[in-house]
Amino acid sequence: MSGKRADIVRQFCAILEKEDWEPEESAITKIVHTSLKNKEGLRAMLSRHPAWDKNTMRITMPIGTNGERIDVSDKMGGFRLMCNGIDTAPLDVFESVLARGGMLTFDDCNALQAKGYAGGKKGQKIGRAINAWATVHGIEKHKDYNWRFNELINGGKNTTDRIAVLSINPVDFLAASHGSFSSCHHIGRQHIISAGNTTVATRAGIFPTQWTE
Repeated sequence: MSGKRADIVRQFCAILEKEDWEPEESAITKIVHTSLKNKEGLRAMLSRHPAWDKNTMRITMPIGTNGERIDVSDKMGGFRLMCNGIDTAPLDVFESVLARGGMLTFDDCNALQAKGYAGGKKGQKIGRAINAWATVHGIEKHKDYNWRFNELINGGKNTTDRIAVLSINPVDFLAASHGSFSSCHHIGRQHIISAGNTTVATRAGIFPTQWTE
């Protein structure tokens, strides 16, 4: 089993143990393997999104803000750390667009071209514009790119009311319904958790419920 899958199994077991379950590691390993195999196509599609985090196997995006802006210079400073040896003059334009909010204007595109980047398009969302510029220079391959990009894009917003998470991580699937929302996978339920005829976790004196995905 790969290190990534082993980590997921450990996290899976840790969540169950925290809720006083006794997890069956072999069954959980099978669930993780099957889940990741079944989602290979979806993973390939999601991995093309600029906010995709390959480590957590999820896309996290803010939804609903009050529209106010804050200084993004510190966040842009962090983004520039990945640009060693690259002319970062176009980032000055991107920073000004982030500070005011909105999309690239005709003037922004002209300013980008004057700074050596002709890839800007009028009406282009700032996140797409920055990601396109980073792709031209190979910056998107940097190990810190996803979180630096998310920090930069989200850092320009003063308040985030809600966060949307699109995940294929089996741990997220387990934990998602542990709270106010209750499903058949809710780990607070007084049940044995099982996958078909395979017991995943047990508590004494309680009935089984089936794990399906």
